[in-house]
Amino acid sequence: ETDLAAGQWQAGWSIFLKHADLARSQFDAREDVPPLDQPTIPPPDQDVIKPQARVLTLDDEGYPLSISDVPEWVDRTFADRLVMVPRARKALLKSRHPDPGRMARAIAALAGPRRDLVLGDRNARQRFEDDLLRLRMRDTFSNGERLRGQTGAAYIIDHEGRRLILERHLCSNSSGFNDPRLIRIYYAYDRHSQKIVIGWLPTHLPTLIS
Repeated sequence: ETDLAAGQWQAGWSIFLKHADLARSQFDAREDVPPLDQPTIPPPDQDVIKPQARVLTLDDEGYPLSISDVPEWVDRTFADRLVMVPRARKALLKSRHPDPGRMARAIAALAGPRRDLVLGDRNARQRFEDDLLRLRMRDTFSNGERLRGQTGAAYIIDHEGRRLILERHLCSNSSGFNDPRLIRIYYAYDRHSQKIVIGWLPTHLPTLIS
């Protein structure tokens, strides 16, 4: 009886294995199932909506019409040439300057011919001077090095782990502290990144510790 039961068990196991092999072969033959030795790659999710870039309001020449658009416009336009540090961005947005186009054109002059001039392009000098003439602005020393001990860290910025002094600034002809048209763009050139770094705008930096 024991031998009979063992024989029946083996026969039943053989039938089970035969059905299992048949089911596996039918499963592997399906076109929509990848082979077992290949990773399963999920289909792209067609329902995922990618975030759209913020729409900037620009004039016919491509300059921002709103001060709130200037920082992002700078990032998109001059990422490899010029950067605004966070405190400069905050100061600009807080200012609500009445002439964003002039501000943007001044920044473009720094990112373009001013940077090219630093990099040794002699022809850039005339282009930069022409830009300043159209903007009614000047490029001068800020006295940041001399004032460093009298104004705390006002003229010192950190950029990518390096400390820079805001040695120069673009100046509009309007020089009054309370003039809403006033433009002061304090900047430095970072030789490591080869970028113009704007550290403050559009108001005056202090000349003494208050």
